[in-house]
This record gives sequence, C-alpha cells and structure tokens, in this order.
Amino acid sequence: MRRTPLRLRQLCERISKLKQVLNVEVAVDDKYKPDVVAMDRRRGRPQFWGEAGAVGPDKTEHLVTAYPDTHLAFSKWDRSLDAVRDPVDRAAQTADRTAPIDLFRVPADGAERFVDAKGRIAVSRDDLTWVRVGPADG
Repeated sequence: MRRTPLRLRQLCERISKLKQVLNVEVAVDDKYKPDVVAMDRRRGRPQFWGEAGAVGPDKTEHLVTAYPDTHLAFSKWDRSLDAVRDPVDRAAQTADRTAPIDLFRVPADGAERFVDAKGRIAVSRDDLTWVRVGPADG
C-alpha cells in the first residue's frame, strides 16, 4: 500500500471540508453580516467568515469570541494590519479558539497584479502580507 505524505493528506482533507459554497454579503444568525461566508450546514453556523475593508474593533472582538470554531479572515487593501491585529490579539486571549484567524494585506497594485482582463483572480499566499493568529492547522 502506498503511503500518502501527511501534509498531502491534510491538504486533501481540508479541500474536501471546504467544498462549501461561499456566499457574498448574506445574512447569518448574527447582528453582523459577513462579506464572505461558508456555512456548516449540519450545525447551521459559519465554517468560514471573511471580512474585507473597514471592520471596527467591536465587530472584530465579537467575531473572535462568538465564533471560536470558525476560520476568520480579515483583509486590508494597502493598509497596515495593526488596526485589526490589536483587537484580534486582545479577543483571542480571552477566547478558547480552535480555528485560525488570518490577517492579510493586499498590495496597492493588487488589482493590476492579480485580476486579469476577464475578471479572474489569481493570487498566492506569497503575494500578500499574511499573519496567522491562533491554531495553525485550523
């Protein structure tokens, strides 16, 4: 029997878990609305919650503490990650999180570099400033 390397197996498991539909700007059972969300249909809770642009510290802290098992992602376009990192760090200290929080910065020329003439996006993690807070394998 051929053995699959652990990292490849983990990647395959993660891909199969993420075969969720990503929805944009849809309401969930929360006072806040995500920019992008993937719902866990069995539990009726977000599996992934993405925010782009301006997010206040109250919303940031709420998401970090209210959704400890949801992978959160906050993106900033040509802005420092410090404004979102501080409330994330504060809230993460009080929450028993099992899922990661990713903070990433898109460079100023991101539209020219990552979006083609047909509107297709091609970007890799190495193209962005990326910080992970919390569990690395969430």
